[in-house]
Amino acid sequence: MRFDDDALAPAVHALRVTADQPREALAEMHYAVTGRGAYAVLEEGDRVATGLAAEQAIGTVADRIRRRVLDHLSLGGWTAARAGIARVDRGRVLVLGDDDRAFTSRLRREGHEVEGDDLVFFRGEEVVSLPQPSSSDVQLGRPTAVVVVRHGSGDPTCTPVASGEVVEALLAATVPSWAPPGRVLRACVDLAGNVDGYRVER
Repeated sequence: MRFDDDALAPAVHALRVTADQPREALAEMHYAVTGRGAYAVLEEGDRVATGLAAEQAIGTVADRIRRRVLDHLSLGGWTAARAGIARVDRGRVLVLGDDDRAFTSRLRREGHEVEGDDLVFFRGEEVVSLPQPSSSDVQLGRPTAVVVVRHGSGDPTCTPVASGEVVEALLAATVPSWAPPGRVLRACVDLAGNVDGYRVER
């Protein structure tokens, strides 16, 4: 990524992902933020936005990168969902639900490694997080459990749930795509239908 204004350096570097990832990159995308004060964003040399403040320019780049990842993996048959993955007791836990980010933030504070808490992509029985600047290591593989986080009115509880509730929660978290609804449902069943599920109310 190229930028003209040195004042943008901290924000640009904050976008960097340094996590170990399960596969090598297949291609590169090139971005530029030009100007000083009123910025323009270019993707592969094409101007995609102009007249932006610094925060808007960096946000535009982050959004374009996210969209390109979504496009590429969707074409490869992957389904995206708003969720996170954390490592707990040597297992990989897929975290879904009303307050999933707060839950993964708590796990992080408790010393558990969080691979990501923005988007996940899954195909068959494998799932991987969208790498984030905060990620140290991202893996591709099966989840050992799924946690569905719900808002509760009393003390925090953790209850085993049937696979149907887990699949329903995953389906509700999927990102809209061109794939037929039946295919999306099948993907959710393939990933979560045979995994231990828990409902956490907090």
